[in-house]
Amino acid sequence: MINEKSIDAFLLDVLRKYHGISEVWFLGSRANNIDVNDTSDWDFIVRCESKVFPLLSKDENLKLRADVLKIDLLVEFGGENLSSPWEEKHISKESLQWSTLLKNRAKYWRAKSRPRTAEEKIFLSDWEKYAIEQGADDSIDVSGWGLAKRVWPDEK
Repeated sequence: MINEKSIDAFLLDVLRKYHGISEVWFLGSRANNIDVNDTSDWDFIVRCESKVFPLLSKDENLKLRADVLKIDLLVEFGGENLSSPWEEKHISKESLQWSTLLKNRAKYWRAKSRPRTAEEKIFLSDWEKYAIEQGADDSIDVSGWGLAKRVWPDEK
C-alpha cells in the first residue's frame, strides 16, 4: 500500500475489521512530497457505507493508534462532507474540489498556509508589519492542487 509497515498495518487492520469500505485514498503533504518532516501526518480519505462511521468513532484503540502514528483519517459516507471519526473536523466535498483523473489517481485543492520564516519577515513592508502587530494573519498561503493516490483497492 504505502510501504511504511506501521501505516500499512493500521490500514489493513481497518479494512479487516470494518466491512463496507469501498476505497482508501492517500493525500496531503506526504503523498505529494511537499514540506515533509518528522511532524508531518499521514492523510487518508476512507470511502464507506454509512454504518462504518459510527463504528470507527467508537473505536478508542484505533484512535490511539492513529494518534501515535500521526494518521489523519477523513471518512466519506454519503452526503456532502468528509468527517474525522475522532475529532470535530469536517471538510465539504465542494471545497475539496476533488476530481478523479484515473481510477487510482485524483487531484484536489490543498487549502493550506504556513508561518513566515525569519528571512521572509525581513521583506515585509511597514504596512504589513503594522497589520501583523494589530492581529492580522502572519502566515503565507501555500494552497494549490495536490495529487491523491488510491491505495485500496489496489488495481493496477
